[in-house]
Amino acid sequence: MSATELIAERSQQLTEAQAEAVLAYMDELAGGARPTAKDLMNLPLAARRRILAQQARRAETVYREQPDVIADEHEPPLEHE
Repeated sequence: MSATELIAERSQQLTEAQAEAVLAYMDELAGGARPTAKDLMNLPLAARRRILAQQARRAETVYREQPDVIADEHEPPLEHE
């Protein structure tokens, strides 16, 4: 069975929320366009909350696994070229 066939088969067992998360991840992998703030505000409240929760989990992972990218309050701001 090809990877595409396996994905199609397994996707039928997902809940709607899981399917949306998989689609979002596939868009990220494909370099898909990111939604605008207006796009996000037009989503149902449950979808917006789900997206915010997902982003909070990602931020927490970065904070825990890459503490060097977190600026402390006493550090001067980074200079941009």
